[in-house]
Amino acid sequence: MKTKRLLGLALAATLVASLLCVPVGTASEEPYKFSIFGNLVSEMQDSDIQFFKKLEEKTNTIIDVQIPPSSSYTEAITIMLASMDYPDVVLFPDHTMTAYVDAVTNGIVLPINPYLETAENLKKYTYDVSWKTLKILGDDNIYGVPRTSIARADGFMIRQDWLDKLGITIDEGKPISIAKFREILDAFTNGDPDGNGIADTFGLTLASAEGMLDIPPPINWAFGLIGWQKYENEEFEYMDLGKSRVSDNFKRCLAYTRDLYTSRMIDPDWPTLNTDAANLRYQQSIAGVRAEFAGWMPDAQTKLQTLIPDAKLSYLVGFTEEEGGTVQGGSFSTGFWGEYAIMNSAKNPQKIIDVFDYMLSDEFWPDVMYGLEGVAWNFDDAGNRIAIPNANYAAGRAILRRNNAPGFFVGLTVALEDRDRLLNIIGVCIDQAVFSKDEGFRPAISTDPMYIDANNAYRTAVSQIITGDRPLEDYDKVLADWYAGGGETYIQQMNEGIKAAQ
Repeated sequence: MKTKRLLGLALAATLVASLLCVPVGTASEEPYKFSIFGNLVSEMQDSDIQFFKKLEEKTNTIIDVQIPPSSSYTEAITIMLASMDYPDVVLFPDHTMTAYVDAVTNGIVLPINPYLETAENLKKYTYDVSWKTLKILGDDNIYGVPRTSIARADGFMIRQDWLDKLGITIDEGKPISIAKFREILDAFTNGDPDGNGIADTFGLTLASAEGMLDIPPPINWAFGLIGWQKYENEEFEYMDLGKSRVSDNFKRCLAYTRDLYTSRMIDPDWPTLNTDAANLRYQQSIAGVRAEFAGWMPDAQTKLQTLIPDAKLSYLVGFTEEEGGTVQGGSFSTGFWGEYAIMNSAKNPQKIIDVFDYMLSDEFWPDVMYGLEGVAWNFDDAGNRIAIPNANYAAGRAILRRNNAPGFFVGLTVALEDRDRLLNIIGVCIDQAVFSKDEGFRPAISTDPMYIDANNAYRTAVSQIITGDRPLEDYDKVLADWYAGGGETYIQQMNEGIKAAQ
């Protein structure tokens, strides 16, 4: 386990200074030491260390940040729990993770309700649904601090230089129709957008999940597939139209995706590509469209330009089945991306919550977003924050986020002229977002071997239909088999779970 210790940063003069400025705690208190276990960064940079040093000074604490390898983080959590030598705080990547649920059930994770009474910033900048989701045992006890992720309905990065070469125009920030999207993918596949005279490009590159071809959300959303919602004309009060026996939304979506793939408008290597491989093919200009968060577009363009200096990206905020429609997308149904569990080893949980709360305060939030002035950034003559080259500040940004701060995702490495543009695009994606009503609930049958087999068989069959290895007409039987294999119970239990959370 790779461990970065910050104890040595709070020595002598630093400690004296910290005792003179402590908004969380009093000068007469000894610094409270606690540990955080999480895959926040791969390696702490000086800008990260200086960030924690200031946080320690401001909160009268000593924070021991333990960073196991991110490539085997789940395994590291399992080993840590088995050792029974618990840190004070553990970042669990998923509230449905068995290790987390077991730790809650066994009393290893503490409920934090009494410590939230004065945590005004945490309450203000966290979605209500997030707190509800972390009531793991079905009572009113909350078992963790959500790591908020701004709810968005993201779209696609697209090669603007290819559009220009082919004479195709889009209005960035506004959705297009699925017909227009197909036209673009066709042109990128068959119109020689890179001008090399070779048919070696494709429209869209996607990643598979161990060979399973899950249709990506921006395509699903165009067909009204936005997670669990309340419908009047369905068999069940709450329904994910992706499994409906009444509507044909998913079948239309499946037919559309099948057409794109069998026409080679989607990268034919899709079944074998993981996320890294799909990103690499995009960077290598093998495909011109990639589903991605708009905030990562500047970095993607920089990587493209190392090979193609004139490469330029634009952003498609989504598309709709009909021309002029409105995009709605099912973003994170829980409003968070992992949760910080306070373990029963913590001697002062209130102090830990106070530190988290202070991080989201108006006083300290700019430091979370940007890092420290003079360490991660400086002001230019016009008063703009400009990143210091190679500062690589990241650790503080990986801990907590506000749920209303799209600027968090527009880093200081982004050129000044692009910052407002990105804020506008991200704002559109935020406006498009709708929460799925499931709130992260998992029906009990999810772990039943029979249901797991039926669900895997369903996903395999859908993959085969997309690739053309099975006819589209098979889908009705595929869906019927899923229902017979436990799907109906799954939907019933999901409805019960949604209603119980109301």
